[in-house]
Amino acid sequence: MLYAIKSDTSYVKVGISANPKGRLTELQVGHPGELTLEAWWVFADEGRAPEVEAAVHGLLASKRVRGEWFNATLQEVSDAVEKVAHSFGDSVWSKTSEPFAPVRLWIETDILLALEGKGVNLHALVNDLLRRSVGQ
Repeated sequence: MLYAIKSDTSYVKVGISANPKGRLTELQVGHPGELTLEAWWVFADEGRAPEVEAAVHGLLASKRVRGEWFNATLQEVSDAVEKVAHSFGDSVWSKTSEPFAPVRLWIETDILLALEGKGVNLHALVNDLLRRSVGQ
């Protein structure tokens, strides 16, 4: 999954992880300010995640602060993700029945955390949502 983690400054980290919540916890340990998991997007083909991440980083290059941290708004990150989704097509992103309209899963973090706390398998849930959205 591609994720966007926001710091208490205007910086956003854009990275990949199979477990964005766990990645948030890892990053928080070494960060003096509050970090929040703002959004994440799910790939139809997780094997291409590094390639997708690199493309998104490329679009945000002018806003790079250091490494995977960008001085960008969540909207700017979302726009970059959408452009990459369009360019990669079906091989990376699940799509709706509308041509070139990627399924973008913006799931409220607190809802996911609550589900995870109840023992819900988030990976299975997201995959099921993706399958349903493309009518499979």
